[in-house]
Amino acid sequence: MEDDCTQWERLANEFLENNNYYQAANQFKQAAGCYLDRALEMTKKAAEYYHMYAEDRVENDDHKAAATAYLEAATQYRQASDFATALTLYENAAKEALLERMTETAAQAYLWAAFSCHRIGNREYFLTCAQNMGNLYDKAAEKAIDNGNAERAVIDLSLAAMGFATIERMDKAKERIEKAKKIIGRTTWDWLETLLDFSENLAQNRLEEAGDLLKIFKEEEAIQEVMGACLSIREEIQRKRRQP
Repeated sequence: MEDDCTQWERLANEFLENNNYYQAANQFKQAAGCYLDRALEMTKKAAEYYHMYAEDRVENDDHKAAATAYLEAATQYRQASDFATALTLYENAAKEALLERMTETAAQAYLWAAFSCHRIGNREYFLTCAQNMGNLYDKAAEKAIDNGNAERAVIDLSLAAMGFATIERMDKAKERIEKAKKIIGRTTWDWLETLLDFSENLAQNRLEEAGDLLKIFKEEEAIQEVMGACLSIREEIQRKRRQP
């Protein structure tokens, strides 16, 4: 196993010699998942070089690549528990994504920005990020409906509902859930029912039931991460309220 780890690190350094920051970051990311004792070091290196690549893409007006790289960099910083830096880069990712009308990418970036705000105690900006997440997934759902893509619409409406639920806009969350219920009959993916049920439980503050649904949700990993983040935020809010 150590040979594999060393190989990822060697490849990363070779890419660095050619100033290929994105590929170097990819290799450091692989090394982070391989090493046991140096995982944090590799994660930080991956974050650094994704960030450098993102800045380079911004200078070249390549907003799509910049958005993707900022998102990767922010995720690596988040995994290294540097939530302040992650927040800044998630915000950058959202801005670059919106320049290319990458609505779902921007929504995902704002979700993780909200998560980072929550972890560092930035309550005011947390509300802004979660609101942006909900609004953007809402916009993506409208586009999916216009395109006749019922599956994508149900996913985006469910995610929008989660965003609104995290900031306790339960009225907005429930509106999106009801809208999704009206079109879910046109879909063929069984797991969409689980996703929508999760959103509904989150909006109704039935967090234990939501947690049970998350445990059995085995589909899209990115969606699973969003579900886990939203549930974590709601659970922590409830814990703080119960404290004397």
